[in-house]
Amino acid sequence: MLVLGQRWLKECLFKVYFDAYQSTSESGIVSYEWDFGDGAIGSGILNHTYDEVGAYIVYLTITDKNGFEAYDYLFVTVSTVGRRKGSNKNYP
Repeated sequence: MLVLGQRWLKECLFKVYFDAYQSTSESGIVSYEWDFGDGAIGSGILNHTYDEVGAYIVYLTITDKNGFEAYDYLFVTVSTVGRRKGSNKNYP
């Protein structure tokens, strides 16, 4: 059985951190494949930088040692709202 864990992401400017480390499989996970919704793909646990403000659907495929796959997705919104010009800090 392959179980997807909770996805965590942190946003900083247009860089987003993706990991799915809480996902589990009795046989062990061999790959995490990401489709970031902007034409880019990646694998593993990683950062992805979005070039433009917008709404994206990110797809995740996890494969275990037995070849079973599990799929999930999440929505990412990249925005400049709450950011002071010339600053890397977010403000409410």
